[in-house]
Amino acid sequence: MRQRLRKFSIGYGVILFVLMLRSLGLSEPFEFLAFDKFLAYLRRLQPEPTSSRITLVSLDEAFLKGLAQKTSSPLSKGSISEASLSELLKRLLQHDPAVLGLDIASTRILPTDERTLAQIVNQNPSVLTVEKALEPKISSLTNLSTSAFENQVVVNDFFVDWDGKVRRAILGVENGDRLFHKSLSFGLAEIYLRQQHQIGTSNGQRDPETVKIGDVEIPRLLSNTGSYRREKTIYGLQMLMNYRRSQEAFPILLAGDILSGQIQPELIRDRILIIGITDPSLAAYSITPVEISQFLEVRSQAVGIELQAHATSQILDAVLDGRPLLKSSPSLLEYVWIFAIGLLGMEVGRFSNSIARNLLSLACLLLLLFVLSLWAMSVWGWWLPIAPSFLVLSLNGIAYIAYYQSERTWKRLVEERDRIINERDRALGERDRALVDLKSERRTTIETAIHAIHNGPLQTLALLMRRSQAPDLDTAILQAELKILDQEIRSLGADLTQAAMTDHISLSLGNGQMLNAALPLHEILYTVFDVTLGRDFPAFEALQVCITDFEPYPGNLSPELKRDIGYFLQEALCNVGKHAIDVTKLTVVGQVLGQNYCLSIKDNGAAADHLLLHQGTGTQQSQALAAQLQGQFSRQPSASSQGVHCKLLWPLR
Repeated sequence: MRQRLRKFSIGYGVILFVLMLRSLGLSEPFEFLAFDKFLAYLRRLQPEPTSSRITLVSLDEAFLKGLAQKTSSPLSKGSISEASLSELLKRLLQHDPAVLGLDIASTRILPTDERTLAQIVNQNPSVLTVEKALEPKISSLTNLSTSAFENQVVVNDFFVDWDGKVRRAILGVENGDRLFHKSLSFGLAEIYLRQQHQIGTSNGQRDPETVKIGDVEIPRLLSNTGSYRREKTIYGLQMLMNYRRSQEAFPILLAGDILSGQIQPELIRDRILIIGITDPSLAAYSITPVEISQFLEVRSQAVGIELQAHATSQILDAVLDGRPLLKSSPSLLEYVWIFAIGLLGMEVGRFSNSIARNLLSLACLLLLLFVLSLWAMSVWGWWLPIAPSFLVLSLNGIAYIAYYQSERTWKRLVEERDRIINERDRALGERDRALVDLKSERRTTIETAIHAIHNGPLQTLALLMRRSQAPDLDTAILQAELKILDQEIRSLGADLTQAAMTDHISLSLGNGQMLNAALPLHEILYTVFDVTLGRDFPAFEALQVCITDFEPYPGNLSPELKRDIGYFLQEALCNVGKHAIDVTKLTVVGQVLGQNYCLSIKDNGAAADHLLLHQGTGTQQSQALAAQLQGQFSRQPSASSQGVHCKLLWPLR
């Protein structure tokens, strides 16, 4: 559990680190960079035609210089006489524009005694003039009627972000003498939509603090919209700028051409006209995140009427064409998104056992994230937190690719170590088993030798010793017995060699005869009985009746146990042949008694009491065999007649 927590604490720590960076606004530069790049990509991928609703009227350098030369009184640099500007407005109004915006500060208009410009504004509700509401403030034209001042004076300010770029437009701000003052772009769009399409404005439904135009509710810029965290100029009603994606976004009319009669009526009628100074040396310009300028050599800089035109066009296209307005999801959802991307990065290392494939998977995920974010902005206008997502996915992806790779390497090393240990243990086990087998073979060989010696030469030797004590010793018989003993001793080596060379358990019958102990028990018993009874023992010569009956053994016995049972029968028969006196009947029976098997050897001869009490090697072997079989061994006088009854009883298995 502790190892699991430590493993995942790395990923969760990275996620928390990225979330803290974003909440503190430290990721803002990277998010602005991604935002600007996305706008540039969309500009190339989805170019738009030149606007058919807005025309720019340019007071360019040539017009202003020519105007200064024609005027009898010298003009201040960058200013235009009220008379010339009034004449320009009259010429334009003759061709019925939908609405006209005069984006020239009052300080740049040289007044005349006639005050003709104020009269034109007062008489034409579709003509808007501007004031600057932000510091340094610039008031509007003077001599305006109350109605014109309240309805036709708008602000032309733009806020710039900390890096000096314009990414947002003002729809309205609170001004000192009025509660709410509309911007030029919003005023132009409102009048145009009302007059040309009968579309009105109202308060928003999802956000009552914003404005709704027709069915489109303009997303209000908040202090935590997108990557904004440290910007202190987010107040009033603002929106993100989604610049028009065209190199020639708006048609341009030159003021000099209009005054000289070179007019293109189709570029004026039913259009929005925005008039302003475009002389690069005089016009105020701002830096934009994309290259939009149609007047300046540096296209990432734009004069005032261009910014107003793009802001106005954005509203019109959203209402009339469904072009998406830029917006972001609530901060909580963005944090959930970043957290989920971080979790995905933690799983990259599990995709494959190959580090190259995992790195390729990470690259594919980053590409997919990029495409998804670009697609979301293009189709729905969603500004996703691409920079934090890229950061958390990259950091967690690389970290956990390395982590899981090291874990797999460590696992392989452990497996290799275990394999070596297992092979060593297997080799040691095989050696130990070989030693055990060798010991078992040695023990078997020794036991076979003991049985062969005990039931062979020793039995013959015991018989010789007994005969040698007889008063009427027959030398010829003694020599014959010694010859038999010599043969048995000589054949003993051959028997042991043959037993060692066979791949099965066998028992020695004497004289070089070996019996496979894998045979059924009753066959082994019959063979041992026949071979042993054929040996030259005195008691066997007087036998008149031999009763044998070996029932098949119904259980399972190992070859070793069947061999030892065969030696038991051989030992018991040899004892009868050596020690029984005046025996005429021998009964040897192997039968099933209930849940036991009983092997019984019974004779009717006479035997000395000391022989019944004798605890020799044969007796010890019989007792050991009974213990192995979990049975009983007994040797006692026969209950029904004289003689000895030897019995081995064990449970069936």
